[in-house]
Amino acid sequence: MIQDPKYPFPIYEHPRTQPRRVFMDRTLCDVIAIMAEGNPGALDCLFRLLDLDMRRSVIKYLYVLDDFEIYGYKIYMLYNDCCDRNIEALAELLDAFDAGYYTKEEVQKNLNRPRALPFAPKGENSHAATD
Repeated sequence: MIQDPKYPFPIYEHPRTQPRRVFMDRTLCDVIAIMAEGNPGALDCLFRLLDLDMRRSVIKYLYVLDDFEIYGYKIYMLYNDCCDRNIEALAELLDAFDAGYYTKEEVQKNLNRPRALPFAPKGENSHAATD
């Protein structure tokens, strides 16, 4: 945990092999543009996620996408193919990512298909990729 004098809250960092795209010194619009990589479907998805509920930690969802290295067209695939364009289902799925229900490799394997498979419920409030 890092304490930055410019921010009144601690910043959590964990080891990563690649640099993070979400930084606290960027504006939210900058982060969304960087994460979307110019993909209009990803931009639409990220703004819908932002519009879903401002009380939810939208930054948390951006961090989860960043941790799983999901950017650009893969954000759109996650929203369109896996969640059937349901933004609430996407938020629940990102919560499941954050809870550790499956690994980055499993998610990337699904998103590297020509059309990603939907995630099926596993347990009461979790998701698991279907192969």
